[in-house]
Amino acid sequence: MSGYTIDEARKIAIFERDYGDNKVYSKIRHVAKGLNLGTIKFPTEVSDKISLENYMPKKC
Repeated sequence: MSGYTIDEARKIAIFERDYGDNKVYSKIRHVAKGLNLGTIKFPTEVSDKISLENYMPKKC
């Protein structure tokens, strides 16, 4: 993970994608407690591979 600091390399969420030709991870299996993915600015190489279209943050 060159180019990332330790904080940027931490796992914040687990995504899943459907098999086949779909290259976008759109199913969210887990999000770190207290984190709202909608407020995070992801690097382009990550944001191009994920979809937050169906994401609804949980209230803590």
